[in-house]
Amino acid sequence: MHRKLRTTLPHISKENDNAHDNKLTDKRMKLKHRQKGNYDKTARRLEPLQERDVVRIAGPDFWDKKATVLSEVGPRSFAVQTENGQVLRRNRRSLLKTQDVKHQDTETGTEQRGANPVEHHSEPPSTSPMSEILRRSTRPKKPTERLIEQV
Repeated sequence: MHRKLRTTLPHISKENDNAHDNKLTDKRMKLKHRQKGNYDKTARRLEPLQERDVVRIAGPDFWDKKATVLSEVGPRSFAVQTENGQVLRRNRRSLLKTQDVKHQDTETGTEQRGANPVEHHSEPPSTSPMSEILRRSTRPKKPTERLIEQV
């Protein structure tokens, strides 16, 4: 092409000029330090997890599964047991430590939950057919004419 290519890839120049190689190395190091500085502006360290800590596991949309940390398997990797007994291995980034406390009573062998237990209801509370549905507006509800059965 007979053009000087602009690239960050290292290459051997025809002149084998050390000054040119040093410029490339310096430019790469400056770029690397600038990227690290920008990342460190918003990054934060995650709190370390201990055994028997109660955590939430990241789902596709939100932190839906509750689990207990069993052990640290590797760096940033933990074995956790969900409420239904399933044992999973998860990265630290996909585990959210919660304030819930789950421990076993040594005398009775039963589990006790403390702090802030969160209850999830499978179905909303039912309303009786006699109760009036609350609306935001106080204006009387008037159905359209075309939806009323004609007798």
